[in-house]
Amino acid sequence: MKGRGWLAGAGVAAALVVAGVLGLYILRLGEANRQLSLMLEAERQRNFSALVSHVRSLEMLLGKGLVTGSPRQNLHYMGEVRRHAEQAVAHFTGLPLPTPVSAATGKFLAQVGDFAYALGQKEAAGRPMSREERERLTQLRAQAAKVSAALQEAAAQMAADGFRWHPPVRMGLAGLLRGAGFRSKASADPQSPMHQVPGGLEAMGGTMEQLPAFVYDGPFSDHVGARQQVFGGPEVDRAGAEARLARYLPDPDRWQVTGVSESGGSIPTWVFTLAPATGAPAAPDQAAPAGGPRGPAGPGGSAGGTLTVEVAKAGGHLVHLVQDRAAGEPVLTLDQARQQGQAYLAVVGYPGMEPVYAEVADGEATIQYVLRQGEIRVYPDQIRVKVALDTGEVVGVDATPYLLSHRPRPPAAPAVSVEEAALVLNPAVEVEESRLALIPDAPGTGEILAYEFRVRMGDEAYLVYVNAMTGEEERVLQIIQTETGTFAL
Repeated sequence: MKGRGWLAGAGVAAALVVAGVLGLYILRLGEANRQLSLMLEAERQRNFSALVSHVRSLEMLLGKGLVTGSPRQNLHYMGEVRRHAEQAVAHFTGLPLPTPVSAATGKFLAQVGDFAYALGQKEAAGRPMSREERERLTQLRAQAAKVSAALQEAAAQMAADGFRWHPPVRMGLAGLLRGAGFRSKASADPQSPMHQVPGGLEAMGGTMEQLPAFVYDGPFSDHVGARQQVFGGPEVDRAGAEARLARYLPDPDRWQVTGVSESGGSIPTWVFTLAPATGAPAAPDQAAPAGGPRGPAGPGGSAGGTLTVEVAKAGGHLVHLVQDRAAGEPVLTLDQARQQGQAYLAVVGYPGMEPVYAEVADGEATIQYVLRQGEIRVYPDQIRVKVALDTGEVVGVDATPYLLSHRPRPPAAPAVSVEEAALVLNPAVEVEESRLALIPDAPGTGEILAYEFRVRMGDEAYLVYVNAMTGEEERVLQIIQTETGTFAL
């Protein structure tokens, strides 16, 4: 009996020791979790506060752009708009928002920045805003006011309600035993703290549907207008669209889908939000080994970030791809970036694309590609691609113009020879090269087969388009060379 009593006492003592150690461990783990939650909450509060400030500045600067009558002042304002839009995107992507809110708001901020940049380039070339551009600027300013008001309302409600982006998880024995399973459920559940939305932001996804069309900064890119998708195919459901992500992400193991939504408009899409997969292999450090540029690189990120991919419901084609990443030190040349983008487009279902114009900014090359059929450049079928100059990865794609225009076209034969078309040109210009091109007509409802003449007058270069069927001059664009790239306006 004495032996049994001793054993029972030893068991109780051991249990008390284990319970004490476990309790101390849980207390320490809870304190570590509390500190981590406070740090994460502080970071997200800073991101949200900065987002509110930058969007308020966007609204103010867009208004100034509408009021000023000075091209020099407007160039300054548009430069500031682009800067604040980029900063807003950087802070916005650091917030855990549901896909309908994040996709719509992120798209709007990108639109504002791109539109301001396009206006700035025109002002720099001595071309003031057109009536249509002023109307679009008015629309963007009105939308910026709505977004700013929603953000300020959300900030007020957050302060009143004591809202937290990341409430600390209560640590107990049950939660400790669940371990990784608990965290997985929290991140996947739309009602979890990771997906809470402060009051005032819930409806933002729906308010973005009436945004003006995206601005493309390449020749004949304004023909898109309000057209509907032409290049389509069989309807693709959510599972089919998600299966195609492997094609659009040549390194799919590095990403995991964290959200899926639907988008309407001229090209109905499935919208996928992705984040770096846990335990995924790191992104390559650079894209161009000593032997030359690397092969087609897929979207990825040397520094994590998020990725948004839109897949067309009709045909399952890639429509948009946008990655949030920190740019590293450039190692690629612009020519290498052009090759990377061209190879990537061929892999994802857009073969025969030819690079035409490009710009380099913030460690990325933005390149415009147009379809080449034989010797003819088909300008309506164009795609814009962003390539990271540190890794060679494709970090942005916009195939909207291509999907709204591409279709089978019968072979075109000019009725006017290139020599006859050249007679229409101003005798004072020097012709440097010529080719056939398909361009949209002025209303944007049809297409014209034309000769594209690259000409020079003094120190300035131009593109002159002469109708290959009638011999009449159709369009003149000026080629603008800047430190960041080449543009045709």
